[in-house]
Formats: sequence, C-alpha cells, structure tokens
Amino acid sequence: MARCDKNWITKEEFTKRFFRDLKKKYINCKLVENIIEVEVLSVITLSINLDEVYGQYNRRLEPSYRIIKDRFFIAIEDKIEEYKKTIISSVIPVIKTREITKELDVIKDNFVLDLDIIYAYDNGEGYCFIGDEESFNKDEIVRNAFENIKNIHYMIERLDNDYEIYQIKSKDDITAVLLNINKQRHIINKLGKRLLIVIVNMSEILIAKDTPINIEVLRLIIELAAKKYPKEELMSDKIYRYNEGTFTYEGLIIKRIS
Repeated sequence: MARCDKNWITKEEFTKRFFRDLKKKYINCKLVENIIEVEVLSVITLSINLDEVYGQYNRRLEPSYRIIKDRFFIAIEDKIEEYKKTIISSVIPVIKTREITKELDVIKDNFVLDLDIIYAYDNGEGYCFIGDEESFNKDEIVRNAFENIKNIHYMIERLDNDYEIYQIKSKDDITAVLLNINKQRHIINKLGKRLLIVIVNMSEILIAKDTPINIEVLRLIIELAAKKYPKEELMSDKIYRYNEGTFTYEGLIIKRIS
C-alpha cells in the first residue's frame, strides 16, 4: 500500500521515473504492463517486476527513490557481468562468408579472400554472434575463443581411393578445425605440408594434397556443390593453397596463422 505522506511518491509516479532513468542507461528497454524488459548484450532480456521494485521502496522507513534505483541498477550490472563471463567461457571463432558478415555489426577479423572470422557463443538454443557495441574487450574475446577450440574433436575421411582428397568431419563447429594450430599440425603430419582446401559450407570442408589432378577434381566438386546446395548455404567457391600456416589464392598471400 502506498504511503499517504507527501514525501512518498505513488507507484504510477515511481514507475514513470524509474523507467525514464532506465531508458537513459539502457536504450533497449520497454514497459509491458507491470514488467520492464531490458535488453542487454543484444540477445539477453532482463525482466524487472515493478511490484517488487516499488514494494522495496514502500517498505522503507523513509522515502528514498535513489537508494532503490541504485540498488536495482547495480543488480542489473552484476547480472550483465555474470552473462559476460558465461559468454566468454563458451565463445568460439566461426568462419562466415563476407556476404553475411558485411551486414552484421559484430566483432570480426579477416580470414581469407572472401571469408571472415566472427565470434559466437552458445546461449542454450543456438549460437549467437558477439556484436561490436556490447562493451566486450576484443582481445579477451579472441584469446578465449581460440583457447576454447583447443579440444575440439574431428576426423579426416578419404572421399575416394583414386584421389588424395579428404573431408573433415566433426560434431563441433567444423570451421574451427582450420583455425586451430594444433589441428593444422595434425593434418600436416597426416597429409603433408602443401595442401589444397575448399570450404564448401558449414558441414563440408575438403582437404587434398596439392597436385594438378586434385585441383581439377576440387573444381568439379565446387561446380556440383553450387547445384546441390542453396546459395545461402555455400561458403566459398575458391580453392586455397595452404603451406605451413599460410593460405594463398592465385599467388596472393591471404592469411598466415602463427
């Protein structure tokens, strides 16, 4: 029950003031009946029950809107930091096409000619990308992302007995195998230092020994993939050369991972 003393503000007044102050700090918030929804980190929504907030205000011996406001603002920041720790602990690097990443306001790095590395985390329902505006430290995100893929599991399966062309298979994000230095070394030890790589889509990465016949076969596979998969599922129609950490295309050094 609201106090009758003139120094106390009504729930309606409290709600307007509290929502206004929230809006100043958290742009993406909205009032839905008795709940204020605050969107943070792009995809996480915090719900604030106004009955609870005003109840704490109304139970005080003396009226103090600022104390209650500060208490809930601190709780929101604590929750954001908690979510950040969860995100950082699960973030991984993911390879996406430039066509996709150019439309996204996310933390990203160039990988090769037409592909970028972006950073994603599992929110329990799928992977979400980490946006530029979310106050993350990029160095920390990148460092943890590459640390988190050290233990990914994968296998290499030969496609055909006639050609030394192999497919990478993994239950984890398959593109992360190409970003893991230890996995690169394992592949080199198995197939050799000079390789051809084709990233058809998120589930099909091909690796072959660098020979003229394998180049022709890979070109054919790329042509068939263009007919087999919808355009939005295709990653790249390029054949990259890999030589001890350096990716090249048509003689141009694209990326060295060290």
